[in-house]
Amino acid sequence: MVIYTKFLAPTGCLGARVKAYTEDGLKATVAWDHALMPRDNHDRAVSKLLNAYRAAFPEESGRTYKLVRHFTETGWVYVHSGWAVEL
Repeated sequence: MVIYTKFLAPTGCLGARVKAYTEDGLKATVAWDHALMPRDNHDRAVSKLLNAYRAAFPEESGRTYKLVRHFTETGWVYVHSGWAVEL
């Protein structure tokens, strides 16, 4: 599974956000938390997406994903790996 994140700038109605999404159409959005580092906000969005995935597919319940992340022009990309960041 490859997960992408993207920073969404504030609008007249909504504050800053981070969107996590996959090519399969899974997506999750979290409000920007100014108390966190930027990368941590992207991690929160990925964590929310994975929690929704686990809820939608009970066989994935309790599974821990180890992801490698890499910065891109628009955000981060997270790729499933055998080591690295646990979310």
